[in-house]
Amino acid sequence: MRVYSSVGGNVKDELKQAVVDFRQVISLCADCGVKIAYENHEYESSRDVLEVVRQVNSEYVGTHVDTGNSMMVWEDPIAAVQNMAPTRSARTSRITW
Repeated sequence: MRVYSSVGGNVKDELKQAVVDFRQVISLCADCGVKIAYENHEYESSRDVLEVVRQVNSEYVGTHVDTGNSMMVWEDPIAAVQNMAPTRSARTSRITW
């Protein structure tokens, strides 16, 4: 399941709340076999996403990089991919062209 945490409010508060929220649903994710793909969206940098994923520390919460969204926070898309690539990805599907 692809998610993001900020809707344009206080990003620091929303990132802290994301950690709390993810921890609350981890057992449900495990029971249902659902993984959360946490996306860098319009307000979160790749480093923000990585910090939340590290704090949650669960195989059910991984990263989902969106190179277009990285530019919304003035982050180089290549840097965003390089930052997030070494972490586990919670890919939910595979698209073949």
